[in-house]
Amino acid sequence: MKLSRVRLKRTTTISDFPKVSVNIQKRVPFVSVVGKKKSGKTTLIERLVYLLKLEGYKVGVMKHDVREFQIDYKGKDTYRYYHSGADIVVISSQEKVASIRRLKASPPLEELLHTHFSDADLVLIEGYKADDCPKIFLLDPGEEPSLREKKDCLVLVKGDQSVPSSKDIEEALNFLKGLLQ
Repeated sequence: MKLSRVRLKRTTTISDFPKVSVNIQKRVPFVSVVGKKKSGKTTLIERLVYLLKLEGYKVGVMKHDVREFQIDYKGKDTYRYYHSGADIVVISSQEKVASIRRLKASPPLEELLHTHFSDADLVLIEGYKADDCPKIFLLDPGEEPSLREKKDCLVLVKGDQSVPSSKDIEEALNFLKGLLQ
């Protein structure tokens, strides 16, 4: 007697899996640092990142540029790929990754934060002064902040220095910690 093997197929459908509702969207706190050109925004952000990292925070930084910017340079492979028409170019190494993407319009701030900073504890943003979000204003003496929004704001008025003082940095750090609690 000859036995034949028959394979039984079981079709798995989506209804066979348990229904689980998980909200993986974490709203990352962010603060915009605004001020005139050469007001010390970059220096303040740089020092705040350093101090927050010492305390164990995972910190992201984003710079808003209203003009076109150049992150890639002529002659580099990624530059050549992009200029050949690629819509997305990614370069990666063991230590970092960067992407260049063609856009028709600038994405909303919230989308950028969700896409690029979902695992950060805090994001410091240079710019986005028109957005309704917490801000640190770096002002010259006599200059008034535009407090259109009623969100948390910290106003630091520069003295004679071109960079924020250690007192200003400490005040900004305490402001950020207050937002994180």
